[in-house]
Amino acid sequence: MINNYKRLYFTEKQAAIMTLLYFNDKMTASEIKNTLCYTQGTVSNIIRRLIGLGLAERLYPRDDFDRRIRYFSLTEAGKETAKEMINNNGGKI
Repeated sequence: MINNYKRLYFTEKQAAIMTLLYFNDKMTASEIKNTLCYTQGTVSNIIRRLIGLGLAERLYPRDDFDRRIRYFSLTEAGKETAKEMINNNGGKI
């Protein structure tokens, strides 16, 4: 686990996904892809990196309607990091 998130460097696309998740609580990869017009591969790679850093997590639906659906959300550390990133950029990414 990384102790000091201030030292992390985020690309514009990583910052955009973190900001989107910050304001939307949870989203599927397809929703992120469609909102930001990124490829599925780009979204998957960024989400995987954010999960690895402890900034995002996979959420599983409570019902059994469609087990293929996976939601993604920021962890508390991810929310703090996104909030700081937004505040340091005047609300813009």
